[in-house]
Amino acid sequence: AFDELGVRYEMQRMTDDGYYSMGIYLPEYDIAVELDGPTNYYQAGDTLSSQDIPMVKTAKTKLRDFLLARQCARVVTVPWFEWRDVRNAREKRTQYLRDKLARAGFTVSSRQIANQHAHDQR
Repeated sequence: AFDELGVRYEMQRMTDDGYYSMGIYLPEYDIAVELDGPTNYYQAGDTLSSQDIPMVKTAKTKLRDFLLARQCARVVTVPWFEWRDVRNAREKRTQYLRDKLARAGFTVSSRQIANQHAHDQR
């Protein structure tokens, strides 16, 4: 998906202290991107009464984010329940990542995306 944005990234990059492996690292911007699966969350409240119960990060996930934030300029998390809704649609997936990165203070330009699409067509 980051290929679609035209952003250079590294998979499973170790932090400088060697304690954590970042799911995805954007070296030009010093951003760690963590793809959080179901084990990174729990449902707050009675799980039998409603599907609208908010998902809450586990203490272990919050600690990971805190420690990564001490190693990188920004930490962006991609919850599985949000990614599930966009993963099969390229434009939605690209827009979702653009929005996530924008909230972290990084803007992916339309030019970067256009350059990547032109490269993909070759």
